[in-house]
Amino acid sequence: MNNTHLLRVTLLAFATLAIVAATSLRTNAPPAEAMAPPVAPATTTAHLVGDRGDQGDSDAGCHRQDAAATALGPYAAPTGTWLRFDLAVQASTDMRGGHEERSDHHAQELAGALTVTVVDRIDDEIVVRLQVDAHASEAADAPADDSAATALTRALATGVQVRMRDDGDVLGLRFVGVTTAETRNWVRTLVASLRFVVDPNGAATWTTAEGDATGIARVAYSRIAATEIVKRKQAYKGGEHLRVEGHGTASFAPQVGWLAACEYREVLVLAVAELGAEIRLQLSTSARLREHGVTALADLPTAGWDEPWLSLDGSGEVATSSDAAQRQHMRDAIAGRSAARLVDRIATLLQPTDQDNTAALHEARTHLAWLIELDPDALFAVRNLALTADADLAAVVLSAVGSAGTPAAEALLCELFGGSGLPEALRRTAGVAMFQLRHPGERAFAMTWELASASAPAALRETAMLLHGAFCHAAPELAAGRSLRNLEQHAVRNGEVATWLDAIGNEGCDNNLDIAARYLRHDEPMLRQAAISAIRRMQSPAAVDLLVEATAASQSRSLRCEAAQQLAERGGERADGRVVDLLADPTDEAVRLAVLSGLSFRPRFGVEIEAAVRRLAVSDPAERVRAAASGLRDHIGAR
Repeated sequence: MNNTHLLRVTLLAFATLAIVAATSLRTNAPPAEAMAPPVAPATTTAHLVGDRGDQGDSDAGCHRQDAAATALGPYAAPTGTWLRFDLAVQASTDMRGGHEERSDHHAQELAGALTVTVVDRIDDEIVVRLQVDAHASEAADAPADDSAATALTRALATGVQVRMRDDGDVLGLRFVGVTTAETRNWVRTLVASLRFVVDPNGAATWTTAEGDATGIARVAYSRIAATEIVKRKQAYKGGEHLRVEGHGTASFAPQVGWLAACEYREVLVLAVAELGAEIRLQLSTSARLREHGVTALADLPTAGWDEPWLSLDGSGEVATSSDAAQRQHMRDAIAGRSAARLVDRIATLLQPTDQDNTAALHEARTHLAWLIELDPDALFAVRNLALTADADLAAVVLSAVGSAGTPAAEALLCELFGGSGLPEALRRTAGVAMFQLRHPGERAFAMTWELASASAPAALRETAMLLHGAFCHAAPELAAGRSLRNLEQHAVRNGEVATWLDAIGNEGCDNNLDIAARYLRHDEPMLRQAAISAIRRMQSPAAVDLLVEATAASQSRSLRCEAAQQLAERGGERADGRVVDLLADPTDEAVRLAVLSGLSFRPRFGVEIEAAVRRLAVSDPAERVRAAASGLRDHIGAR
């Protein structure tokens, strides 16, 4: 794989800020959910900010719960309220360095009007509709991509419904009509940049853990005036190679019960050490309330409380295409295209170039996945093309097969992964593509089990073990009689115990806790480390006990740090008791830092931990610990 392509794949995997050029090739879901038609919000006379006009006398309450007009907190606008903001967004991606010392730049701008409509309220939850009437454009120094910009503006105008709490936190999204993965990522990042969470108790400072398209971030807030707050995004959980600096301000309009204005700027830097390269993403969003009014309740869309909602980070994205309108959209998008033409297009886009082809490459791959899903005959052509393609092209093509996820697509990947007469590299590529199967069937289980337990080449055997663990987690009902536990001696003979433990971790089953316990006491440090990592997805009290055991002074520093951070992130009486002990132990600076890192991702913790953090900030002998504790202490507010 050439370095330019690897940089772009790395960008696709990590850089998920809101620009079309920075979306993941691993996205599994071409279509989106069909919803009600968009709202036409301006059904009453609009009022300027600061002039409630007749809004206070309106009978527009909630569908199911009235919001008192006299109790307009930060997000207390009554059902039917609409608010129109002047919106401006700028986003850019820069890739610099690498063995070829090349530089790539892509930028995009969005300007126009954002309309927020309060659709419904129940208790402390709200459903709002966001619609953007705006123009999206490429920056002057970026290659034009009119089709992507048009798709974005169309999707933004159609709108998205956002489910949130009355403190401003976002609980989920429902997309309107048919969108692409690129536009959904754009919308997700826009929503995240407009999210300002208030403390319900009026604290001066508070800290939250907020998910977005990149991961879960620690965000610190402070109140600088009665109606104005500041937020700072400080770090991503598990983001050792990510550096983030995010800063935003928001002011609220009490006479409206919503944001009056907000600005947010973020810089995200990903270091790719093995390539000597750096990927830098920048985002700037500003919104200022221009006017507001009231929409008749009869004109509001259905809130859809009981419908499926997607998370802001994109996990659990619905990937099926059963809706007739969605399937028609897919047919229209791929009309006149053949598998050969799409594969040829992908091959062209993979060639080294000064132009950023990320969005176009993703679109071509998505269209190929749709074609495979809608036309079973296309799969035969894809099979023949994959057999003769080079490694880079085969990886993208087979990834599209995995995204399609049909029984026929699964059968093809199984055929290639298990094809003893095929090149090992192609077989492993097919195996990696199988990680995208959303609903693995019996054939996939049988294939991974056969390769994992047979005398196949080591790379294939290890891939099969990891796949089988993931499949057992996705469809445990099919795992009967094919437990990874039975492969222990096989892994020992082949020197693959660490990979086998990783596969056990993929399964994430507490019934395997005894395995982790045994290897946690193994003589080999690498296996102890793999065992503690495998516990991460196990949730039983016994798993916490093992983590506590792993923090003993007799264990290696790396093991203690991993276990300490897991305990700090988990919380609970048993875990927190050990966390307090570790913070009080002056013998290992690295362990105390690991605990503070884990605590930073919790929105709140008990008084004992808070007291320990405050003590470390003042008197810890290590400067780095004092600095980390001071940062955490500064954002501990009233709970």
